[in-house]
Amino acid sequence: MLKLAFAFLLGGVVGGGLVLGVHVAFYEAPPPAPSSPTSGAVTPAPKPEKQPDAWIRVAPESSDEELAEFLSLAGFDRNWTTVAEVAKALRVRAAEAEDEPLVQDDAGSGSLAALEHRYRQRIAEIELARRDNPATRLLRSERTQAQITQGLKELLLAPELGPQDRRVRRDAALLLARSEDPLARQILLDALEQPDLFDEAAQALARADDPAADEVLLAILRDDQDPLRRAGACRALARSLSLAEGGAAASALARTAREDLDVAVRTHALASLALADLERSQDARQTLVQLAQDPTEPLSVREASLATLKDQVVLAHRLPEAVLDALELLASTERGPLRLGVLELLGEAGDQGTVEQLEGLLPSVAGEARVAVERALERLRRRVIPE
Repeated sequence: MLKLAFAFLLGGVVGGGLVLGVHVAFYEAPPPAPSSPTSGAVTPAPKPEKQPDAWIRVAPESSDEELAEFLSLAGFDRNWTTVAEVAKALRVRAAEAEDEPLVQDDAGSGSLAALEHRYRQRIAEIELARRDNPATRLLRSERTQAQITQGLKELLLAPELGPQDRRVRRDAALLLARSEDPLARQILLDALEQPDLFDEAAQALARADDPAADEVLLAILRDDQDPLRRAGACRALARSLSLAEGGAAASALARTAREDLDVAVRTHALASLALADLERSQDARQTLVQLAQDPTEPLSVREASLATLKDQVVLAHRLPEAVLDALELLASTERGPLRLGVLELLGEAGDQGTVEQLEGLLPSVAGEARVAVERALERLRRRVIPE
């Protein structure tokens, strides 16, 4: 439980205190609006003033277990001062460990993308366990495995009449993907051949965290003649652990983004790469840079590449150095409408070198470009500590 709480809070506090805001909103309802006193009303006794939270120093060298304990205790008494102290400790850690991963996941990979994937998977498991519908009740029943599989199959294939039916169908597909019954996987493979079931089956297979299931989707991405099915495989693979770890899914989506004959499929592939580990996947990294830089590419593809990099900053809080260098060059050479998007992204992801590069660029630009450079510099100067 502590590890889950720590993973949840860590993703926010490293990004600048997001978790603090979420928890305050969740636990503390806004105070009611004051009402005008009426004649004869009894004046309520004054409430005692809230005492300030007890301050606890959290050392940056504290272990992960100690930080998790601080956060757990702070959650019980809503001591946001302690939460803020943990956030400070994590930021100090990040600044001091330039050559070390910020977070170690269970496999020791240090991938924030993989950590995010595991967090989303765990939250989905918790939500699934809490839902009460025909699919989840089947799993809790005393039926045999074969009977459960047959029941889930019937729910997956049942006509969809409304939103609740759609939720049951998705849950049935997910439970089949996680089943140890070999017949369950075949049911999902058959469902992939039905247009109205393709998305549910593909999403469930991707969320199984199973290389064999990923290979089915990769084969669709590589060989299927229907662009709608290839686009669906792109969307599904965004949920795969292989993508989060910068593995085969990242390389396949990068190839699709570069080479698919359908522009819509290419943009779907680019959108999914936002959840890839760019540090590990050279294919994904180079593809995003190549497509953003190439003036012969459709503008929609180039803009989709930039949008993916913006989402990557939200996920990983930084861009690989090679990508940042390419964006700085593009800010100087691009003259089209993409330039404003590049400058905005540099304002969010740049470093001290970016500050110096944009300061040198400032005298040579005018109009909208100059305003964009000034805004990017303003954001960078607030965020970047001079070396």
